[in-house]
Amino acid sequence: MKKASALAAVAFVIYDFRHTFATLKAESGMPIAILAKILGHKDLRSVMKYVHVGQEAQDRAMTESGQSTSRISTEAAEPTTAPVKTIRKSAAREVSSRREKERVN
Repeated sequence: MKKASALAAVAFVIYDFRHTFATLKAESGMPIAILAKILGHKDLRSVMKYVHVGQEAQDRAMTESGQSTSRISTEAAEPTTAPVKTIRKSAAREVSSRREKERVN
């Protein structure tokens, strides 16, 4: 993995993939209990360490449930028109950035 990340000029650790997978599955609607089983966790709190749901996914979930997001979000969120691939790349960058900050601290 170190060689792959060095060749790609991207800093990551293997657990970044777990964070990305858990986040994408949670955002796509997979129940947390199922995600816990897949990740091998018995405690849902452990799973939530891997899930980093962004504001955009929260807004989408609230819209789908018929709730207004205006009282929840402090920022005016524009509906996304980005393709799923772009959203996934954005989520992966966010997770990588968060992990890098954790390593520095």
